[in-house]
Amino acid sequence: MAANSTSVVLVLVPRGTVLTVLARDKEWIQVRLSPELRKSGMVMRWYKNEDRGWMHDSTVEVVKPGSP
Repeated sequence: MAANSTSVVLVLVPRGTVLTVLARDKEWIQVRLSPELRKSGMVMRWYKNEDRGWMHDSTVEVVKPGSP
């Protein structure tokens, strides 16, 4: 999937959800999509094989391991 504002939304992630960061491309952060997001998030498009997605950095707070 492409990292841009016209890409298909897979899931809306609830505030406070902790996601694993996999990569970064300018202002876009690639995160791992866990199976639990199908239950806790609002699925916008059924995703079956996707295990990662992109989020704009303005929508996330990056927390390093061990940080409060």
